[in-house]
Amino acid sequence: MQGNIFAHEYTITRNGAPVATISRRWFRFRDLYGVEVMAGEDHAFVLAVTAAIDTIVAKGNRGRNRGRGR
Repeated sequence: MQGNIFAHEYTITRNGAPVATISRRWFRFRDLYGVEVMAGEDHAFVLAVTAAIDTIVAKGNRGRNRGRGR
């Protein structure tokens, strides 16, 4: 994986070749993902990895915000 998972801008790679590019943007009070899966790759797997990474990052952010009055 290359990029910044905490900024939700990263590329999933296999043997140095891109498998998918993930980008998350805010749009009208909601966040949306753009996920580009390369031809011949497993779409369901890429979406599962993206969801898992988002969950891990969200849990980490909640832990960091504790004690800050939020």
